[in-house]
Amino acid sequence: MKHASTLTVLLASLFICTALTLPAQTLLRNGDHEDFTPQPSVPDPNDLCFRELYPFGYTPPPLNPVNPPGIASANGSADHRCDQPYSGDAHGGFFISPKMENPFYALCIPVIKGESYELSLAYQLAEGSGQAGHSFFVWLTDTTYSTTGPSVSPDASNLLVIQDPDPSKPLDQMTYQQVHLPFQADATANGLIIGNMTTIASPKGTEVIDLQNGGGGYAYYYVDDLQIRPIPRILPAEAVCPNVPVVLHLTNHMDCQGAFGMDWYAIEADTVFLGTGDSITWQGPVTTRILAANARDTIETTVEINSMLVATDTFYAIPNVFTPNQDGTNDDFKPLLRVPVSDYQMTIHSRWGKEVFQTRDPMKGWDGRYQDENLPSESYVYRIEMTFDACGIPTTRLERGEVTLIR
Repeated sequence: MKHASTLTVLLASLFICTALTLPAQTLLRNGDHEDFTPQPSVPDPNDLCFRELYPFGYTPPPLNPVNPPGIASANGSADHRCDQPYSGDAHGGFFISPKMENPFYALCIPVIKGESYELSLAYQLAEGSGQAGHSFFVWLTDTTYSTTGPSVSPDASNLLVIQDPDPSKPLDQMTYQQVHLPFQADATANGLIIGNMTTIASPKGTEVIDLQNGGGGYAYYYVDDLQIRPIPRILPAEAVCPNVPVVLHLTNHMDCQGAFGMDWYAIEADTVFLGTGDSITWQGPVTTRILAANARDTIETTVEINSMLVATDTFYAIPNVFTPNQDGTNDDFKPLLRVPVSDYQMTIHSRWGKEVFQTRDPMKGWDGRYQDENLPSESYVYRIEMTFDACGIPTTRLERGEVTLIR
C-alpha cells in the first residue's frame, strides 16, 4: 500500500459558555418571542400582550398531532405574554399540568446529525401556580406534520430533558432559571417543540408535585430567550499535501444572519496571531496547536503531519443533508471536491432501491427531483466512485452512504 505525508486534524474542542447578553448565534426563530402577530382566537386580537403563540412562521403547524409510538407532543397551544419577560418585551408561556401545551418553533437552518450544539433558555414557574414539574422536554424534530401525527422512531431521538430535582426550591423568589445544555444531534431536525411530552418511560408526561402555597392546582411556566447555537469545529478546507500551506476552516458555525469570524493563533513556545475570519491559511512546523477564538467560543486543534493513507477525506467531503428550496444555499447534492477528479460516477437510489438520479459529471448535483417531480423529504442512498490525484499518487475511491432530503 502506498503512503504519502498528509495532514491529520485531531479535534479537541474547548467550549466556553458565556452569558445570554452576548450576541446570539442562534438557529431558532423567535425564541425571544419579540415577533408580535395578533391572532383572531384571543379575546382582543389587538392585544399583543396576550395571544396564542405561533412562533413557527407565517402558517402555524397543527397544534394537536396524534401521538405516534414512543414519544409525542401533547395537545395544546401556548400563550405569548408581556408581563414578566426575561428580556425584551415578551415571553412565552405554557401549561405542563393539568393540560399539556407545546409551543412550536422553526429553525432557520436544520441541525445536522453528528454535529454539536448548545441549547439555552430561561424559564420560571408562574406566580399562582399550585403545582411544579420535575422536568419538561425540548424535542428537536421534523415540524412537517400529517393528520396522523409526526413520524418519529421509538428511541426518542433529539429529545432533551430539562430536569429540576427539587422544583419547589426557587418558588420563594419566582425568578428565572437559566439552562445551558450542550448536545450532539442524533438526527436531522428543522424545528423545536418545548413543554410536556409523553414518552415510553413517562406515558402521562412529566411528574408534578403539589406546592404549599395555596395555588390553583396547575403548573404554568414562562419561557424566554430560547437559543440553539452551533458549536464550531476546525477542519481542513482543501486537500492537504506535504510542504503546501494548509487552509483551516470553521464548520458548523452558521446562524440565521450569516457567519461569525474568529481570531486565529498558532501556539508553540510563543503565541503568534495568524488572522481573522472563518478560514485561515497556515504553514508551519510538523505539529502546531491552532487556536480560534471569539467572544463566545474557543476551539483548539492540534495540527500534525503524519504518514498515512492518501485515500483520505481531506481531498473531498460528502454532505449528509441538502435542502432544495431554491434559496441559493445547499440546493443540490454532490460531493465537495477539493481536487480535480476523473472517471466520476454518482447514482442515487430511494430506500426501496429505485434509481432516481445518475451522472458522470462531477459538477452536476441532484436537485431532489425525479422525472420533473419533487421527491419527498426522506433519506436516499448514494454511490460515488471517482479517481483523483492525491499528492502525486493516482487514487480511486468508492463511497456509499445516505443523504437526507429536507424540504
